[in-house]
Amino acid sequence: MAIGGEETDAVARNQLGSATGPKSYASAFGDMDDVERAALLAKIDGVANRWRKMQADVGKAMTASTPAYPVAQSAIDNNMNQIKTDMRTVSKALSGGDYTVRDNTLGGVAQPQFDYNRGQFTLQPIPAQAEEVFKIINDLYFSGIKPRADPAKTLQGLEKADRLFSAWLGTVQQASKV
Repeated sequence: MAIGGEETDAVARNQLGSATGPKSYASAFGDMDDVERAALLAKIDGVANRWRKMQADVGKAMTASTPAYPVAQSAIDNNMNQIKTDMRTVSKALSGGDYTVRDNTLGGVAQPQFDYNRGQFTLQPIPAQAEEVFKIINDLYFSGIKPRADPAKTLQGLEKADRLFSAWLGTVQQASKV
């Protein structure tokens, strides 16, 4: 039964290989229009600025004479949700609108690659770099800041996360050149 001329059968609508609409992003930065490029560049600048502020706040809190764990936790709490969202958006946009690596099956369906040993989908290079940053931040948050562990180890984790973020940022900036 159709209401308003639209398909209402969920099985038909969600079948494997069904059209899900156009991609949100052009396949390359150079193929984006001026508005898309400007928005993406602004998002890259915004995430870099937010990262630097968060990293500085956590570093300052952890190097105080008495480590200020609540301040460090607050800095991460207040910034990482937006940083993750923006990094994922930028990564997806610069990866042609898809976060995962896909294989074309014999039926012509672009199926995401899945690594059954790790239990995860295979990510494209730029998104994979972003996810590595998140893993380090999650580890230092839950294994360093929340349990009030050794501040030196937390700072080492922060430095590692900053190196990975800088590598991601360099890759993104290179990919966003016209």
